[in-house]
Amino acid sequence: MTEKTSGYASGASASASASPGASASASPASGASASGASGRLYLEGSPALFYAFGEVSSVMDLGWELLRGGLFPPFSSMTALSQTQGRGRHGRVWQSPPGNLYASLRLPEKPPYRGTIAPLALTFELSAALEDLSGVETFIKWPNDLIFSGKKAGGVLLENRGGNVIAGIGLNLLKAPEVERDPAAPKPGALPLTDPPEALWLDLSKRLHLRYNRLNGASGAFREDSYLKSLERRLHRLGEPALLKDARTAAGEAFPELRGIILGLDISGALLLEIPSGVVALTGGSLLMKEPDPSGSLHP
Repeated sequence: MTEKTSGYASGASASASASPGASASASPASGASASGASGRLYLEGSPALFYAFGEVSSVMDLGWELLRGGLFPPFSSMTALSQTQGRGRHGRVWQSPPGNLYASLRLPEKPPYRGTIAPLALTFELSAALEDLSGVETFIKWPNDLIFSGKKAGGVLLENRGGNVIAGIGLNLLKAPEVERDPAAPKPGALPLTDPPEALWLDLSKRLHLRYNRLNGASGAFREDSYLKSLERRLHRLGEPALLKDARTAAGEAFPELRGIILGLDISGALLLEIPSGVVALTGGSLLMKEPDPSGSLHP
């Protein structure tokens, strides 16, 4: 089956149908603009649907509403012009003015989107898809931010409810909204892309699906070791001194601040940090952009 990136019908009605080739639309019960267009997004081997809306409360919330109605099969997605209640990690507000990309995407709970590595894997896949599409090189600030020219240009948020996984994706294109943040956190930046957000997303979603199929292969075998090495190569500050705030380990150890050298990742997606007492695997925390002490001290 030939893949078509932009197979959707504008001006669809407020009812939905998942039948092949039919138009589909979501009820705006989650605050979506009634002017949303939607339809079938043709991806090889997938009954994916695509929805485009004006202003919504949250693309994540609307995605869950669609899923409950049976209208959001794997690799279905939506975009919105803006969000009034966009959210990031730890419940932080994601500023969502018109002109940037706001999307939600239903993911299969299969490699690389299974387990604790899933948010990191999607950030990597998005970074690779952006480079495939535009040549723009981005890096991953562990665990789920996209860095371009030293600034935060995007991020992802994954939610897993009963084995169903939906991702929220935000990319700064036209604007880089200033938000309340730690002074040592990365400043906001924008990607040097001029495509309209909806058109950009249609291209990116096609590439994400292609990459997923290639990773799993005809035999369904996912090569975890080689994938992890590819992911590590895009890590921001790999092999460099770093400072983390509110760091924690799987064993429950907590560090208000922790300095060390980033060595890479373990198979679960935990960040491996070399500190004077050895190597710790961190499952939580915020990687800051602030340089360690001029003395080179790595003590917590």
